[in-house]
Amino acid sequence: MNYQTLTPLTFKVSLSLLAHSQAQNFSSYHGQTAKSKQVYLNTLAVYAVKFYLECLGFELDLEETLSEDPLMQALMDVADLDVKNYGKLECRPILENDPVCEIPPEVQCERIAYVFVRLNSGLSEAEIIGFVKELNSETLEVNQLQSLEEFTDYLQTIRQSKPVKSAVNLSEWLHNKLQNTILDGWQSVEALLGLDRALALGYRGANLRNKSTVDSPTSSSPQDSIRGAKLIDLGEGTGEPTVILLVAVTPETDAEMGIRVQIHPACGMNYLPENIKLSLLSETGEILREIPSRRLDNFIQLPYFRGLAGEQFTVKAAYKNNQITEDFII
Repeated sequence: MNYQTLTPLTFKVSLSLLAHSQAQNFSSYHGQTAKSKQVYLNTLAVYAVKFYLECLGFELDLEETLSEDPLMQALMDVADLDVKNYGKLECRPILENDPVCEIPPEVQCERIAYVFVRLNSGLSEAEIIGFVKELNSETLEVNQLQSLEEFTDYLQTIRQSKPVKSAVNLSEWLHNKLQNTILDGWQSVEALLGLDRALALGYRGANLRNKSTVDSPTSSSPQDSIRGAKLIDLGEGTGEPTVILLVAVTPETDAEMGIRVQIHPACGMNYLPENIKLSLLSETGEILREIPSRRLDNFIQLPYFRGLAGEQFTVKAAYKNNQITEDFII
């Protein structure tokens, strides 16, 4: 009886002019150096994996991808790609006939998997040859890679096990009055800030369904508003600031509510760091408003806006390379 060794599943991608144009563009930031070559190859590897994932129907988040940031390219040997609702992949290039994959130490964490891309000698074709879920060293032999046959099943297990953050229900805030209890990290303003740091409400605003429509708040009194506060970390443990996100909801009619969103310095800070960005996003991710902090700002706020019961929106706070989002339903 004859037995045949099965060839592991791979995926080949033609490296088009677009791929090389992107690689040339990123590498040009780094002059004629070894870093320039490194960025060029990394960009081709990311391009190939991006094409592969899009063919499989996965959605990517390029804003979260460090390998497309020239500053991060200069600081790190990075070839990452963020897959929405799954996490961050590392796409490592391998030159033709090289039996060993090298993985720099700076990318050996916060990755859901490492995907390896073999580039031919003329850089006209990339072949995705396999992946590993985790690493134990900075080198890996090609014959140690798992086949792509297992890759999509592995990603599905990640999605299934990853907790889904639910939207904050503002109608429940009004019903429960928040009191001084903690709800998913949210507290009453008085509990977190104290009475002497009450919000100033009552500015002009925009309708959530039409960002060009500007309205004045109704005559609802501040006592009608329910205000929640939450500490948010924009530094991810790097020593950058923790600030306070505040949201106030005011019933205006039976179906419509007015909403105010602000960011304040955390206790012990008088001013916000410069260039924190506070954004309002629609259900589809469109930026409706964006407000940056300036020097000596002691808070920033979005324009007052309204929405109907059941509508959803997202608030994003960003500082340098860090950001958080909070989803809300009215």
